[in-house]
Amino acid sequence: MTQTFATVWLSRLALVAVAVFLYSAWRVWSLDPESRANRIAVVFNLVFAIWAFGASLWYMAQEEPAATSLYRFFSWTFCFFPPLILHFTLRVTGQALMDSRWKLPALTLLYAPAVALSLAIPGQVIAPSVHRAGYWMLAVRTNAVYYAFVVHYFSYVLAAVVLSFRASARSAELRSRKRFAIIGASFLSAGLLGFVTDSVFLVLGIEFPNLAILWIVIISLGLNLAMDRYGFSSVLPAREAVAVLEQMAGFVIYLDSGGRLVWANSSALAALGMTLEGARGSHVSAFLPPDLSSMVLDKAQETEDQGESLSVLGKRRIPVSVKLRRVYKGWGPGTVITAADLRAENERACVERRLADSSLVLDEFVNRSMDGIVLTDTMGHIAQWNDAMAAITGVPRDEAEGSYYWDLILSLWPLGRERPELLPERFQAILAGKYDDWSHRQSDVEIVRRDGSHRILQTDVSPIPTTEGVILALIARDLTDERRIAAENIERIRHLDHAQKMEAVGALSGGIAHDFNNTLAGIVGAMSLIRQRMEGGAQVNVTELTRELEIIERSANRASSSVKRLLTLTRKRAPESAPFRVDEALARVADFAERSVDSSVRVRLESAMPALTVLGSVGQVEQLILNLVVNAEHAMTVMRPAGHKWGGNLRLGLRRFRPDRSFLAVNAAAVDIDYCEISIKDEGVGIPRHIQRRIFDPFYTTKPGESSSGLGLAMVHAIASQHGGFVRIRSDVDLGSEFLVYLPLSKDSGGGVMEAQKPASRHGLVLIADDDDIPREIAEAVARTLGYDTAVASSGMEALSLFMARQDTFKAAVLDLRLRDMRGDEVAAAIRRVRGDMPIVLASGFHEDNLCDLPGTGGCALVDKPFTVVELDEALRKAGTDS
Repeated sequence: MTQTFATVWLSRLALVAVAVFLYSAWRVWSLDPESRANRIAVVFNLVFAIWAFGASLWYMAQEEPAATSLYRFFSWTFCFFPPLILHFTLRVTGQALMDSRWKLPALTLLYAPAVALSLAIPGQVIAPSVHRAGYWMLAVRTNAVYYAFVVHYFSYVLAAVVLSFRASARSAELRSRKRFAIIGASFLSAGLLGFVTDSVFLVLGIEFPNLAILWIVIISLGLNLAMDRYGFSSVLPAREAVAVLEQMAGFVIYLDSGGRLVWANSSALAALGMTLEGARGSHVSAFLPPDLSSMVLDKAQETEDQGESLSVLGKRRIPVSVKLRRVYKGWGPGTVITAADLRAENERACVERRLADSSLVLDEFVNRSMDGIVLTDTMGHIAQWNDAMAAITGVPRDEAEGSYYWDLILSLWPLGRERPELLPERFQAILAGKYDDWSHRQSDVEIVRRDGSHRILQTDVSPIPTTEGVILALIARDLTDERRIAAENIERIRHLDHAQKMEAVGALSGGIAHDFNNTLAGIVGAMSLIRQRMEGGAQVNVTELTRELEIIERSANRASSSVKRLLTLTRKRAPESAPFRVDEALARVADFAERSVDSSVRVRLESAMPALTVLGSVGQVEQLILNLVVNAEHAMTVMRPAGHKWGGNLRLGLRRFRPDRSFLAVNAAAVDIDYCEISIKDEGVGIPRHIQRRIFDPFYTTKPGESSSGLGLAMVHAIASQHGGFVRIRSDVDLGSEFLVYLPLSKDSGGGVMEAQKPASRHGLVLIADDDDIPREIAEAVARTLGYDTAVASSGMEALSLFMARQDTFKAAVLDLRLRDMRGDEVAAAIRRVRGDMPIVLASGFHEDNLCDLPGTGGCALVDKPFTVVELDEALRKAGTDS
């Protein structure tokens, strides 16, 4: 097809219309994006732009099918044009329907026909295009749907025209009349011209191009004209009004109906500290206080002039005299704020007001304080005694004020206070300007309230120099309830600590049972070997039983040590004070670990360790080392991520260590003495730095599942502290960890351990009481081995009966602490009341505090069960059998 006027020029004119519509949409949006009318105007300009773009395509179509498809595809724009301009008109003319509860049903009725027609017209109205006027022109079927569209088009456009002209006629403002007249005329001319060229000519078969979309450009041009000349669709008045406002004196700010800043003159912007671009859109509450902000936003106030009021402006709170005025009513009301700068005047008034109100502010502050406050005059009379002080002391304000400060304070002192006569002299010296060390201090004092109750106060007394002289100020805070609550909390923490220890015992019960079973296995196995040899009938030499006896002795010592470790967990006990070789203890733990840890872990003990001696409990220190060994084994096995190889080297070492100045500076627990340094180093997963401070907390663990109770490292820290030592850690993630335990060396360290002395032969009668047959028989045998004669009782009453029968012949008594009928310390107390010098030994596997607080002058000693010959001999000597 050859080029024609339609295919060349009309298509280009359609593209120009696209640009006009897009420009109009952008301009309306930029003027006020929050306005609902502006948003509708943006939508119908965009719809017009789509319509014009479609027209540019069908003007250039070369074939009938392509043109017909384009008409059908863009036909929905014809349908939505009428309801959009009617909706816009309803909004800009301020119809009440748009803000009523019927708004949603009205909009549904408004747009429903357009939706229905946009679905029906492509198939039922648009016929195959016909070639007229030099292009493929729209062809229609004049059926019922077509006539429905005509009625829909005409009725909606006519309603928009009528509403616009009626708003123009009813407006009292010339500017409003003109802008509504322009809009109504643009609707009328565009609607009529479009209907004639695209409907009437089309039905009559007149060869004239379809120009409806070009006529609709008149609407956008009319909208732009109304905006330029009369401020239509803008929250600002017309340009000439803005010029007038710019020249006004003082601060001038223009707000839209939502209270957002649209424009401000240069002086107002300087006061706000902003540019016009930065300030535009700021809410009135950002620069005006709430009372004026609410007046601006209160749509119920219909008066144009809101009167003048004093207020502040901006974040700098500039004092101003403010006047609010509504610029116009009805649709899109705005507010002009004019303000005069009152900074100079207010600064003078503020200074005067501060001077006048200073005493009132002080009085209010003092009276509202939750602490007791007392102020005197320069003569020592109480000038202020606030309500809190009256509540603390029970002395009412009327009685206190006017009295001498020191007289009232003395009336609150408890009887027996040292030298009360010095108090007036000291306060008079303070008022005279002779400040001594008592003139300004904090202290806790006890007072007696008027009702007789005692209170503890924290007080701060200080002199305050004034132009007339020195006055006294006292602040008092009642600490009575706080001290009581603190004491209750301490007691609560003690109970919680005990409960946690009991929980730990439950968590360790499996390990304890396993340990005792292993111990019993050694004893039972050794005894079975001895019995087998004796029952075999062979002559058994005592020297041949040495190995079995050593096994039994080691197993028994191990069981005893396990019990002591359990007691260490469940209660606080001072560790045993006996010297022992740390290198030997380390070797024993290493030997046990080599047989107990996972096969992938290789235990490496230093070959040449110094002989170092520590004073304390060898069992506890071995437990400390064993806990660190177990921790290291877990770091190289169960704590490895899934898929990583288990195992590595576990190195144990020992050296003498003397801290230098740098070490002492960074380790608060260290002192300048000789230590033994125990090193347990692994090649495990390492410990992140952020949790290294927490690993010694009780029940804290990073091990998976329930494989740890979180008490191992806590016990390490506790045992080291009990021995006067401390623990350090070096660790990096994936590079392993090294725990360093520092224990103070004993004075004879390096010279070997003390040799156990063989017990000397003893004599005399010893009373033994125990309700359990086995320990009673063992105690009797041990006492006889030491050379004592024995009298044996199986209950407390029996022991007292034996004692009363031969009270002067007994040299000492060995009593089990927990007899069935009465406690051992009760039996001991009864014996002492008869014979005050009787030496007493109390035996138990679980000791309590203050057991030896017995009547009389005789000695008392404690011995742990089970005990050896040497241990019982030592306890009897300590109780005074040698004296």
